[in-house]
Amino acid sequence: MSNGKNLYQASHQWASRPDDERYGSLESMLEACKGYAQSAATASIRTNDLDLVDSGDNIALVGPAGTPATLTHYAFGQLSRLVGAPAEYLRKLPAAIAIENLSHGLRDKADDRSLSLLLHKNGSLVTRAITTESYDRVWNYEILERIVNTRMVDQGWRVPPARPARTGQVGTRVATEADILPNQGDFGLAIKVGDLVAPAGLYASDHDMFCFLVNHTNPIADGQKFLNRGVFIQNSEVGDCSLKFKMFTYDNVCGNHIVWGVHSVSDVSIRHVKGQDQSRGKTLQNARAKWSIMSSASTDNGAMERAIQSARTMELGATKDEVLNAVFRFAKPRGLTALTRNTVDAAYDTAVANPRYGSPRSVWGLVNGLTENSQNGHTDSRTDLDVQAGRLMEMVF
Repeated sequence: MSNGKNLYQASHQWASRPDDERYGSLESMLEACKGYAQSAATASIRTNDLDLVDSGDNIALVGPAGTPATLTHYAFGQLSRLVGAPAEYLRKLPAAIAIENLSHGLRDKADDRSLSLLLHKNGSLVTRAITTESYDRVWNYEILERIVNTRMVDQGWRVPPARPARTGQVGTRVATEADILPNQGDFGLAIKVGDLVAPAGLYASDHDMFCFLVNHTNPIADGQKFLNRGVFIQNSEVGDCSLKFKMFTYDNVCGNHIVWGVHSVSDVSIRHVKGQDQSRGKTLQNARAKWSIMSSASTDNGAMERAIQSARTMELGATKDEVLNAVFRFAKPRGLTALTRNTVDAAYDTAVANPRYGSPRSVWGLVNGLTENSQNGHTDSRTDLDVQAGRLMEMVF
């Protein structure tokens, strides 16, 4: 069996997504997400100009133009949070009473603020999102275009096959030799020829997207064995989550998309925020810059292997205090304020407790200790710590 921790995010997606949110290829998912964007419209409107009406089985927003726009499940939750009311409670009320509560909240608690509405046009109007005007939307298709245009598939990246298929699941087929991931050895939960497999790993809905890609074609030697590479990519057009990249090395992936034996993780989260006077912020620009760094590192195996080996062998001191002092001498002039003494001290102890990271006195040991500990923090602090931990690798050059 594998050493290291396991990742379950992709497995949760595999277990919970309905068939109409699953895609069999990057191209089909890209086409669907482009369709969502092409049928979308945005509107800026003040809360005092909004009304709510009963629209049969749903509640609809009505603006000054008088055209009702029904609310998706997610947008209803956003509206409820805006007025400070519990969405689950309101969903159980008769529409007239729910409308009365929401309307009162719009007038009383929203303070006539300006909102940005994302509308879907398909015969009638549907409200997909209600956000503030500081929200910086990145369309799902823009992320998928980046995956396709950087030709990751040509570089060995692919969606891992998944099993078991659910009864009647669309796209179910028999696995062939082409589906088998190399470098899995006799791992018992991997896909075998003849298994029934079905679309998984690529998901998109009216409020988010999730991609799971792996590279078993060009494994990385870490000095002890070969490691495969994987990445989770997550985004929301409606404010459900930040734009996230999680790149990692690992031993094996099973049919239900549990990732086994994860050895290193680079976790980046970019918030969808722009200035009030901007038509578009820098969320996508920042994502592209970080993507370029991550994808460049992922395609140069020789450079990555040399960097890992140097980081494993380069010790920063003979004692814990010497190591911490060396880190601070490096971090202070570079403004790496997330690398506090307590943080690095805890990372050192984590590396001691996890021999797979190598010597806790090494750069590699500390980077992995910092990355593991960062998973226990808040999103913003976790992102800063991950980025600054990764910069410790500069010490080997």
